[in-house]
Order: sequence, then C-alpha cells, then structure tokens
Amino acid sequence: MAEAVSGKKSVGLDLTQGNIAKQLIRFALPLLLANILQQLYDAVDMAVIGHFVGSTGTVGVSSGGEVATLVTFLATAFGSAGQIYVAQLAGAKDRKAISETIGTSLVSMAMLGILCMVVSIVFCGRFLAWLNCPPEALTQARRYMTIVSLGLPFVFGYNAVCGILRGMGEAKRPLLFVSVAAASNVVMDILFVAIIPPSFPPSPRQPSSCIRRRSSSTWNSPGRASAFTGTTWACC
Repeated sequence: MAEAVSGKKSVGLDLTQGNIAKQLIRFALPLLLANILQQLYDAVDMAVIGHFVGSTGTVGVSSGGEVATLVTFLATAFGSAGQIYVAQLAGAKDRKAISETIGTSLVSMAMLGILCMVVSIVFCGRFLAWLNCPPEALTQARRYMTIVSLGLPFVFGYNAVCGILRGMGEAKRPLLFVSVAAASNVVMDILFVAIIPPSFPPSPRQPSSCIRRRSSSTWNSPGRASAFTGTTWACC
C-alpha cells in the first residue's frame, strides 16, 4: 500500500482511464461477491448452532449477534466514507494526501473499534434486556455477544483497510480477505460446535433447562412411552 501511494507500484484499477463500463464491471463484480460472502456469516452460524445445539442456542446466537451486526454496519459506513475520500484523492493523483488519509483512517477506526468493544462487553446485559432476550437463552447470548465483541477491533480494521484499497481501485484483495475469513468461519463453527461441543451451564432463571449431550445409550423417560436413542438430556 505504501509503495502504491509513493508511486512505485500501482494497486488496483485506474478508473480514470479506459472504457468506463468495462472498468466499472471489473471493479463491481468482486464487491458483489464479497458482500454475498459476508451475508453467509450469520447464516452459517445459525445453521450449525441450530443443528448441533438446538433452539435455545439459535436464540442465543440471534440475540447476541444483533448488537454486533449493528456495530458492523457502523464500521462499514465509516469504511465507505474513507473509501470515497481516498478515491477522490486517487483520482486527483494527490499522493501526499492519500498517505495522510490512510494513517488517519487506520488510527480512527482502531479507536472506534476498541471503544465499541468495551461498550458492548460492559453493557452486554443491558443490551440483551433491551432486545427482550428469553431467560433460557440469556447465558448463551451473553457468551456469544462477548466473544463477538472481542473481535470488533478487527472488524473495524478490516473495513478500514478494505475501504482504502477499494478507494485506490483494488477490489480483488478485499474479496480474498473475506473469502479466507468465510472459509475459516465455517471450519471453526464445525470444529468448536460439532466436534468440540460447547458446554453451556443452565440459566439460573430456568432450573429445569436441559443440555443435550451425545451418547450411544438409550434413555427411557419415566412416565413416557418414547425412548430417545443416541441422545441424552442432562436436566438440572
């Protein structure tokens, strides 16, 4: 990035040269693909949690992810603002201003990311109360929201870097970043949910809440005619 700003090496497309329609299509296609991959994040999380944990885990992920989604939109908006300004400077060939803008954007986004992380963690319970999170899913939602909040500085950093690159006409590298992140998300979802199942403690507000555990035994519920093979329910 620094070499591109100094003029030694170009990054991305020069949208001020060549056929406008062709250049825009080449620039827009990676953007569309990156946006589609980003939308798969929550879908994959919900699918894996719903299949291996159950409805309570799904509600926990849904409720705990609402604030993170809102903050992600905020990071995207600030990243887009930086992208527009960098694009204007790139079109004007103002290398010095681009260098200054990159530094300001990265520092500002880092500070915002840390601030949002702290606020999300400190006021986690209050946010979940405002969202009317069900008591039986409160423990899962709190854990999920805390873990996701720890990654907010990286979300802001990603949007800052991608905004700068896109402003300079580079759309392929952001697509590569989000492709690697999406693939890693799928692998780690399966690893830490299916292969290494999470052990959520029961909510104190729901003493009768149950945690499903894999087992090869058969359990017959007293007073019920049905038998559940392959799954046991540890009720607390």
